[in-house]
Parts: sequence; structure tokens; C-alpha cells
Amino acid sequence: MKILLVCNYAPDAQQSMLRFGAMLREHLPARACAISTLAPLPRFQRFGGESSKKWLGYFDKYLVFPSRLARWVKTETQSAGGRAVVHIVDHSNAVYVPERATVPWVVTCHDLLAVRGALGEDTDCPASVLGKKLQHAIRRGLGRAAAIGADSSSTLRDIERLVRADHAQLRRVILLGMNHPYGRIREVEAQARLSALPGVPWNQPFLLHVGSNLARKNKAGVLRVFARLATDWPGNLVFCGAELPADLQTAARAAGLGSRVFAVRSPDNAQLEALYNVAHALLFPSRCEGFGWPVIE
Repeated sequence: MKILLVCNYAPDAQQSMLRFGAMLREHLPARACAISTLAPLPRFQRFGGESSKKWLGYFDKYLVFPSRLARWVKTETQSAGGRAVVHIVDHSNAVYVPERATVPWVVTCHDLLAVRGALGEDTDCPASVLGKKLQHAIRRGLGRAAAIGADSSSTLRDIERLVRADHAQLRRVILLGMNHPYGRIREVEAQARLSALPGVPWNQPFLLHVGSNLARKNKAGVLRVFARLATDWPGNLVFCGAELPADLQTAARAAGLGSRVFAVRSPDNAQLEALYNVAHALLFPSRCEGFGWPVIE
């Protein structure tokens, strides 16, 4: 059996999905699975400026890639003697599931928060008119899949409630594994790894938040918590994963905390492990999550 992995568009910088795809590529061969991978390429986007990247990315993902994907699936399936399964590693790409398929298409669904937001539910994921059309297409694509794996029982409940299958469909909870063997390390080793991340006084205590700048990650709430603690606790606050948005940088300065709030962009697994080891505490006040990787990390 050959597994054809459909991975994410790298310029979108969805770190958790890129890590999930890398985890599958690394470990499936150890389970005696032959794999082949494909992802959309930034062909149009590379010619645009910052203001047009999002829209040119749509051309790459939704106009150019589907025909390339169809040809790839056909070729790979033939080379496997017809014994192949297509696995879309991120439900946001469920739009690629064809109306008629010659091999099974499987989708891992990490959450339906954007779908729910497009339907008017309060998930901190509001959608534009175009966004609503995209989320509808994702929901329809999920319904066409042969099987859906959900990250959590909560996500499975959302699938059962919101996704109408076009045919008999297998649906199961498949909890995420660790994408790195996180564990305890000596402080001297942690400090050595963090020394490669300049600009932060790692010899001082700090609170840690790990996550993107999506509204549901509640970074503003993290900053408010820190502001209430700051007069009684001498440590710092470190946001890990993305550059802090300008409005939160302004809020930190207005609260007199500009010199105590830091951002670490895209650390590797070894550096993230060091951050977890050295941090005074992890703050994770997300309003909505499909799984919440940092909690188990």
C-alpha cells in the first residue's frame, strides 16, 4: 500500500500543519508504508508584493495545484498497482477531494473552528464573504472523503454535527502524537540552546506562551494577565511562534512593559524543548482549540 500525502502550502507558515506533515513523512516509512508527498508551490505568489501575497497564494493553491494534484495521484496510483490511499494532512485542504475517486481519500481534521465561524458560531474565527464560500467548500470536501480522522472527541462531535457525508464514511478519533520527543534536559543544556535566540535575557525568569497570532489564541489575554502580575513578579513574558502584532507591542509599551515582553519566531524543536524546560510557567488561555499541542508538549 502506498500513502500519498497532500501537504500544506509552505508560504502560509502554518507551523503546526507543517510539523504534522513532517512527522508523517518521518514515521510512516517505519511502519512499512511507502509514501510520496506533494504540496502546492509558490509559483504566482513569488511575483507579488506583501499586499498581494494572500491573493496570489489562492491562485497557487486553488487554480494551479488541483490539476497537478490529479495528475500526480493518477501516476502514483498506477505505479503502486492501484493500491494507494491519498491522505490530506490538513482539513483546510479538503477542497481537493474529488467528486469521483478511484482510490480512497482520507482527511485529518484538526478542528472545524473556521467552518463554525463561517456559520456564525462564536469561535473567534470570523469569515468574509469569500471566506464563507471557502469554508463551505471545505465542508463539502470533507463530506466527499472516504474517511475522516479527528484530533479529538470535540472535533469529532463537530464533524458529526456539521459535515454531511455523500456516502458511507468512516469517522474516528485519532489523537495526535508528539512531533518531537520532548523531555527534561539539564538547565545548562537548555541555556546553551537558547543562546542561539538573541535579544532575550534567558538568565531571568519568564512566562511562556506558544502559538500563532490567531485571535482565538488570546495573546491579548496573556498580556493582560502579565500586566496584573508584573508589579509583584520580576520576570518577563515570552511569546513563541510568531512576531508580536503591532497593537500588542503598543499595548505592552503603554503598560510600561515594553522592555519585559519578547517574541521568539519559529524556534526549532530543540529550542522549543529548551523553552519548556526553563520557563517559569506556560500560559495557554486559548478560547477554542481542536487539540492544543503545547499542552501535551
